[in-house]
Amino acid sequence: MASRRTAPDPLARQVAFGLSTVGLALRADAWRTGSARSLTPTQGRILAILASRAGPMRPGALAASLAVSAPTASDAIRSLEEKGLVRRASDADDGRATAVHLTDAGAAAVAAWDRGPAFVLEAVRALTTSERGALVRALAKVLLTLADRGEIPSARTCGSCVFFAPHAHRRRGVAPHHCRFLDEPLAETDVRLDCPDHEPASPTVVREALAAWSKV
Repeated sequence: MASRRTAPDPLARQVAFGLSTVGLALRADAWRTGSARSLTPTQGRILAILASRAGPMRPGALAASLAVSAPTASDAIRSLEEKGLVRRASDADDGRATAVHLTDAGAAAVAAWDRGPAFVLEAVRALTTSERGALVRALAKVLLTLADRGEIPSARTCGSCVFFAPHAHRRRGVAPHHCRFLDEPLAETDVRLDCPDHEPASPTVVREALAAWSKV
């Protein structure tokens, strides 16, 4: 018996096409920008991840964050180490393991590499504040859904964090959510897609938060 296929959603296809097109543009820009600094997109992302985490990471964790194989991450780390942008040292929590640290030169490189393509920033600035907030929330929900399905590494968004309470302040309108880490209300424009203070919640809590977050 043939399985029933989900009917195509024209609007969803348009959104997917738009995201794919932006992704292609970002990928092409990453190659252009990285080539000028002798960095591949993977190497640039490693620097950006280390900078955003504000601390060292094990090679395996970096590979998982990038959704690449361990050998691919190892090659990129070795190249960055040769350029003096990262260094390896014993992990503070386990002396038998190795952690990758961002050097001062690496921090300077990522500051220049990861500012974001000007053409994308200009396009986003053309949106109103409410449109930006809605876009951030929509992107966070897409990332959470993809992570829940195993399509991408775990998303470090507010919605997958133990500190996030969606719609905790329904009467406040402007800042409906709450961050328990900061103990402050969060507006839609305050929602983070990659937070350095992120603490992953259990899959069950993430799905419950996503369901609550979707009730607008």
